Amino acid sequence: MRRFVLPGILMLMAFMLAGCASAPATPQAQRYYLDPSVEMYHYHTYGFLQVTACRYLDEAMPSDPVMQADYLKRHKHPDGPVSVHYTDEVVWRVLQLEMEKRGYQQVDPTQADILIAYYGGPRPLTPMKSTRFQPCAFDEFFVRNELTPHSFFVDLIDAKRGVLLYRGWDNSTYASSSTPEPFNVLLSTRSCIGFFPSSM
Repeated sequence: MRRFVLPGILMLMAFMLAGCASAPATPQAQRYYLDPSVEMYHYHTYGFLQVTACRYLDEAMPSDPVMQADYLKRHKHPDGPVSVHYTDEVVWRVLQLEMEKRGYQQVDPTQADILIAYYGGPRPLTPMKSTRFQPCAFDEFFVRNELTPHSFFVDLIDAKRGVLLYRGWDNSTYASSSTPEPFNVLLSTRSCIGFFPSSM
């Protein structure tokens, strides 16, 4: 489930090298990219480009991500990792909560100003073609300096223009061979979206 295909993402991102703000010269200590030309007053709604997390919903699991992490820790098999399906659910719910805290309203993806997609961790590392990115020089920097087989990253995309607005990433939480503890998944997801601005 956690086999990552680097060649695919390398080829995809190598194709997208021109058109957005220039990439930073050195790797960033704070692992995020925000297009400096973004004017946030244009954005008020969001939707998930990936919606498969819905099918993983456990009706007994609390909606609050912190309570989810505790629930998963108490209900996993004592000798086994948390199900990757549940991990995906935690990521999805944390992103919902963080966007709500920033003043964004979740709507149908076809009506959204921003599309959210995430890769690595509980999902394949290779982005889907349906992200419809316009070329972006940051991707070359990301592939050369930050991307690892263990990377987990969250992309926020301008839904109308197909332009990458923001990317936050984490290269450590999913580095082990087993699925990380739920609370670490929660913290990782929060850190990835932590520098995305609030709605204006």
